[in-house]
Amino acid sequence: MMFLKLLQFEWKFHSKQRSFIVFLVLFILYGILAITNEFQFLEISSMYNDAFNLNLLSGIISLGILFPCIFLCINGVLRDQNNKSEEIIFSTGLTKNKFFISRFLAIFLITLFLSSISIFGVFLGTCLSGSNLESLHTFNFLHYLWPWLTLVIPNAFIISALLFSTTLLSKNAIITYIIGVVIIGFYWFSAFTINSPLMGGSSLSSPEIVSKAALTDVFGLAAFFEQTQFLTPVEKNDYLTSFSGHFLWNRILWMSIAFLFLFTSYKLFSFRKVNRISKKSISTKSEKSIIHLFTPVKTDPTATKMKLITFWSLIKLDFKSTLKSVPFLALILIWIVMLCFSFNYATNGESISNYRFIFRFDY
Repeated sequence: MMFLKLLQFEWKFHSKQRSFIVFLVLFILYGILAITNEFQFLEISSMYNDAFNLNLLSGIISLGILFPCIFLCINGVLRDQNNKSEEIIFSTGLTKNKFFISRFLAIFLITLFLSSISIFGVFLGTCLSGSNLESLHTFNFLHYLWPWLTLVIPNAFIISALLFSTTLLSKNAIITYIIGVVIIGFYWFSAFTINSPLMGGSSLSSPEIVSKAALTDVFGLAAFFEQTQFLTPVEKNDYLTSFSGHFLWNRILWMSIAFLFLFTSYKLFSFRKVNRISKKSISTKSEKSIIHLFTPVKTDPTATKMKLITFWSLIKLDFKSTLKSVPFLALILIWIVMLCFSFNYATNGESISNYRFIFRFDY
């Protein structure tokens, strides 16, 4: 009974957050517009809502669900620390098991709910679409259910477990952002490695490379493309991803990593002990005091020059803090890696010295 009350409280807390409402609207709109705008990926499938496109949309939705999950973890796990109420929570009759399971289960279920509502939006988009009936597949419940079981649910669990465990142990929002960037980095790495259609590739890389990269893709899209690369557009209309081969091993690998993260975080998390950062020892060295004479300066806060100077000072302060922030540096690193991969595939791995760059100036 107490556990259900905890889940209800978590749902009420998260559902009242502005970020939850914004993401809820965005995800259901994405599902609707994906069909009403006649989504058809690279014309490699003959129908907008066939089995192939529904699998692909499920993978893309799973990729996007990473961002609301970050906010859910930060708001749900760090709220006691931010509100200075950890001692109150730990002094109640709440046990470590109920605390851990209720917090994680709430984040996982809400993440799964946002993913599922987007899939439901795809179904609504199909009903509202004014496209030619020949470009729409007849309704098949299994085409919606199978991607939800093999992609949406596992991906929601994996992302929730990785971000929740990291946030619980680090108690730092910046670390959560970094882990989110790392997860995206794993996906980009596998996508560039296999020359994924999502990256604009016309055909996948060699089978040896694809087989290795299929395991590093957190979301399972690389293994999905591996299975469907030789199918004709007509065959893709009713093809359901086979739960075997690299796709099966991908799901087993990342689900195991997710359970390992949860188990480790549960063992290392101290429910009664509040982690405090020790204050730096104050140096006892005597410093030579310098006497500065104060000279009053007349200032006019309403003057235009004063406003411009203040405005420019704030811009420089925000600019410097952004450049030195860890999330910004991590994003720059990810983009550099992406550019290296894209250049490697653009030149087919050849040395840059083999290319001559010609600059033409038109007058």
